[in-house]
Amino acid sequence: MSYRALYREWRPQAFAQVVGQEHITRTLKNAVEGDRLAHAYLFTGPRGTGKTTLAKILAKAVNCSDRDGAEPCNACASCRNITEGNSMDVLEIDAASNRGIDEIRDLRDKVKYAPADSRYKVYIIDEVHMLTNEAFNALLKTLEEPPAHVLFVLATTEPQKVPLTILSRCQRFDFYRFTVGEIVGRLRQVLHHKGIAAEEEALLVIARAAEGGMRDALSLLDQVLAFSGHGATQDDVLAVLGSVHSATLAQLAQVIARGDVAQALRLLGEQVRQGKDLRQLLKDLTGFFRRLLLAATGTDDPEALEVPEADVPGFVALASELGLPRLIEALKILAAAEADLRWASQPRIVVEVALVRLAQPPGVTTGPRHQQASPAPGPAAERPASVNPGAARTATPPPVAEVPPGDELNARWAKVMERVRVLSLHAQAWLREGRPTTLGNGRLTVSFPARYGTHRDRVSKSETKALIERALSEVFGGAVELVAVLEESPGVRGDPVEENPEVKQVMDLFGGEISEIRHE
Repeated sequence: MSYRALYREWRPQAFAQVVGQEHITRTLKNAVEGDRLAHAYLFTGPRGTGKTTLAKILAKAVNCSDRDGAEPCNACASCRNITEGNSMDVLEIDAASNRGIDEIRDLRDKVKYAPADSRYKVYIIDEVHMLTNEAFNALLKTLEEPPAHVLFVLATTEPQKVPLTILSRCQRFDFYRFTVGEIVGRLRQVLHHKGIAAEEEALLVIARAAEGGMRDALSLLDQVLAFSGHGATQDDVLAVLGSVHSATLAQLAQVIARGDVAQALRLLGEQVRQGKDLRQLLKDLTGFFRRLLLAATGTDDPEALEVPEADVPGFVALASELGLPRLIEALKILAAAEADLRWASQPRIVVEVALVRLAQPPGVTTGPRHQQASPAPGPAAERPASVNPGAARTATPPPVAEVPPGDELNARWAKVMERVRVLSLHAQAWLREGRPTTLGNGRLTVSFPARYGTHRDRVSKSETKALIERALSEVFGGAVELVAVLEESPGVRGDPVEENPEVKQVMDLFGGEISEIRHE
């Protein structure tokens, strides 16, 4: 295979080529130039931020025979061997697969031998947090007082799992996630070198998807180029990632700002028909609203907003239209929806409920949909119609008429249970133990036995409650609010506690007696 992946081809080979970690490269360069090297370093940070890359550059710098200041020449035999992975004096150890005490004992025995053809013998232990406690203990003494010709570089993504005794013997460097601007700059450099054209928005989408990892960004670019065969457009990137187009996200935000629930749900339906993953859609929408929140606080820097410079004015205008309070509430709603989506049997309903709540946030009293005339007293037929056609389309349906307890209410309740079962088996299971007691003023009270408090709590959760109320509205032909209550437990009020059959059963089973009764 002659082709090399982009992240391997474009791996930095000198300190000057490293992007975004100046606080580390400057310190290491000064240490190399001043011959003030520590015997052990700990590199920590997220994946793809350059930990093992910088460890190899350090290994080349300390062993280079023709070094220019602190920079390795990358031309001498030592540099070439390290770059190609053939050096006998630079050993990379994967602690995830060599994590036992036997491997560390073998390392400890070989440390004392002098380098074969270099000044320093460098041990790079990747994912060091995977070592067992016994292996850490075996490494401890060697790490504390290694021979003068040995240099340790430990790399990990989870420093909290490294024992304090190891941490205290190392110089620690924390690698930062790369900014979107730094990633875009690197991708632009790669494409320019290869003579490949790319849309700016395409690079932004890749940079956001990489979540601060340069290796992830280069791997995604590699995949996009393999997909397109000629360049990188936004449509190509979205097709590879399964993400939602920024124009669609902006359109969703605009209809949410107007309070047009029907249009928001239509846009969602279009994305579902196109096969978009709802979890990815919700993730993209959350990121879009986060950037709107930054714009609403006064930020107009394209790099901070992660949008092309030409789109900044429209982006800031949309953020101003929504306003800071609504954006904060919107992010709370989206975060809750992402959490609910993990366990939802009907993911689309979760996203639909989130969009409805976004378009009608609680506590907001401004905007076209709230400029409706107060309803006049008297029958519904005599009330004046709203002067706002958009508000009329999205107004809440009138509450259903009162249905007295009895056969009619029970018959309709059976239809409600059938409808809920179609929407969600889980919701139907939680609702099964309840029974309807009263329906009036648009509120249906469902009573649960005292021992089914968990069922009452489950059906009262926003997602499940909205689903049940949807079924109620379809069966009763109007808006119905669900009110779930617990039946009063016998023995708490009225009958003595001792006469409660459940209490008596527990006392008989365990041979206990009542020592104290507390009423709450």
